[in-house]
Amino acid sequence: MINNHFTDNGFDPLDHAIINAVVAEDNRPVLFTMSPERTGANVAFQSQAQRLQLAHRIAQAGLEKKAALSLVLDGTMTLSVPMTGTGVRGDLAFSSTITIADVIGTLDIVDYLEIDIQSSEALALPPAMRMIDRKVRWLHLGAHGGQLHDEIRFMFRDHGWEINVDLKPESRFAYPGGEFEIQDGVLSLYNPR
Repeated sequence: MINNHFTDNGFDPLDHAIINAVVAEDNRPVLFTMSPERTGANVAFQSQAQRLQLAHRIAQAGLEKKAALSLVLDGTMTLSVPMTGTGVRGDLAFSSTITIADVIGTLDIVDYLEIDIQSSEALALPPAMRMIDRKVRWLHLGAHGGQLHDEIRFMFRDHGWEINVDLKPESRFAYPGGEFEIQDGVLSLYNPR
């Protein structure tokens, strides 16, 4: 879909890096929700507290053997879990991760960086902020949750970035052609350096 979007707008997809990966604060594997149905509601269970809570729920349901065996044999837990905000159920699997530094570290300048990392912004962005400040000109971010949206906006503002677009998540907006609703928040940020 992204390749088609580039081509439709006169950009060569081969001149761009499209990385479809779980982004985290470090390179340890994380549990990630997966579904054959595209929802945009996939999330990574990155914190120990989240994983411990999940482990307790698996134990309470008596599914430890099933989850462990499936994880070893298939790489997924073969558990049916609700995908937040949708009627879709998914599964949990361990996924390799990359950091933002892995993505932009070898590049001198990044003209435009699009980030939509499913509630991992608060963990993945702070360790990379010095590098982002040095290398990235424009950053467009999908923020997940109002408090997280505010935290990310304040972090970039405190680093001297200009906030070009600031649309709060789960909000309705009017524009000259009508109205629209968004689920994820949108931050479009410019680095004046």
